[in-house]
Amino acid sequence: MNFSAMQNQVGVLLGDTSNTFYTETEIQNMINRVQPEIAAEAEALLTYYDYTTSDTVQQYSLPAEYLTVKHVELHVDTNRHEKLKLLDLDQFHAVSYADADRTGEPEYYKIEYGAVDTVLAGNPQRPGDIWLYPIPDDNGTANYTLRVYFYQMPTDLSADTDISNLPIYLHMAVCYRAAALLAMKNKDLRTHNTLISMSQRVIDVAKINQNRAQRDRPHYIKDVMGTTDYIDEDTW
Repeated sequence: MNFSAMQNQVGVLLGDTSNTFYTETEIQNMINRVQPEIAAEAEALLTYYDYTTSDTVQQYSLPAEYLTVKHVELHVDTNRHEKLKLLDLDQFHAVSYADADRTGEPEYYKIEYGAVDTVLAGNPQRPGDIWLYPIPDDNGTANYTLRVYFYQMPTDLSADTDISNLPIYLHMAVCYRAAALLAMKNKDLRTHNTLISMSQRVIDVAKINQNRAQRDRPHYIKDVMGTTDYIDEDTW
């Protein structure tokens, strides 16, 4: 659906296709506000960002379009890519205790959400920072490539012909969620709750379809108990 079609769908769900009670601007803004929620919940829009580490620099700002992390790799060279281990704040402190300035090949990372980049003065607020431990060395003067796989923020829609970055099967989830939140303007909790459930159902079905095995064979159930009679194909 393009932006115009999504707006019309929200109006249908709210029973107000003429924008009598819910204005066009309200509907447009709400669609854009809920897109990041749907992207994060459905784990859509997976991408990555490459950093070139710097000798003795431990902290790196997350990309502005960052939503949630998938995993982090350290490319030591063209043949060796190591997956770094995520630690929480306490774990990170524990592994670096009494050796916080240790340098070498990073093995661990933590993420501080909502942190401001303190390396370059005057930078705008970022989604957060990623910290590495051990602190990167120069990797024999070649430095490392830090590849962060993450789910990204969808682009706001503006023109009626704009189409959401989200997969098309999630567009209805956006419409349901936007309509649900707008229903609160009329204090319509019944409609709100129904639409929230419908939005969640679309997301759940999308996840099932995304994770289903390749569709090059019919569905079958494996007989692990050995109770199914053997059928010789030659007798079919």
